[in-house]
Amino acid sequence: MTFKEALFGEKYWRSTWLSFGLGVGNQLSAIGPVTVFASTLLKDIESSDPSFPLTIKEGVLLITTGALVFGWLGIIPAKYFGRKRILVICHAVLTIEHAIIGILSYNESYTAMYVLIVIFVSTFYFSANNVVFLYCGEVCVD
Repeated sequence: MTFKEALFGEKYWRSTWLSFGLGVGNQLSAIGPVTVFASTLLKDIESSDPSFPLTIKEGVLLITTGALVFGWLGIIPAKYFGRKRILVICHAVLTIEHAIIGILSYNESYTAMYVLIVIFVSTFYFSANNVVFLYCGEVCVD
């Protein structure tokens, strides 16, 4: 199979472009920047809101612990629900969470914003993280 056949060939183009779209959508969920730059985010929150109840270290630990725990718990929905359903529902929920995080940031409600960021990370690891690469492997067979 050539590269051109994979992208545009009658037999493979749907699965190739579906997997490409899922991969891009997975990365556009912003999970990478949220987890990598959590300490910078918490530093900005701490400087803007001195009444924020957590230290930077505690905040980062909570985000990474949520990712770990919900990454393991993500096995549960993958076992009982279809991968397609999980992906569609997950990305709809993540979009709504993004919008609410933006509104809370604009209104400078930093504690509520942080709580929703932890929920966002947990939602991602509970659902899309466990399913997207399995789904790509299943639809891209040659």
